[in-house]
Amino acid sequence: GVFRIMLVNLYPYVHNSEDPTINFALAREYDVMGQTAPALGFYLRCAERSTDPLQQYTALLHSALCFEKQGNRIASTKGLYYQALSS
Repeated sequence: GVFRIMLVNLYPYVHNSEDPTINFALAREYDVMGQTAPALGFYLRCAERSTDPLQQYTALLHSALCFEKQGNRIASTKGLYYQALSS
């Protein structure tokens, strides 16, 4: 179930928290569970640590979507979309 999926993604993170791909995978798991606050944090960690422009773009778009889901974050959402387009 959800606990097993989280462990599968959390274990690699504990051993390599700087890996952008691991951060993205953990973000997706939180996002799928509707936990947008931690998902947002891991998406942003992915975007900050990645050297791959496509991965940065994807992580920033997902970050913006998390803000949209939270509501009343128009300026933050718009800022992330602009940042994604410039990455």
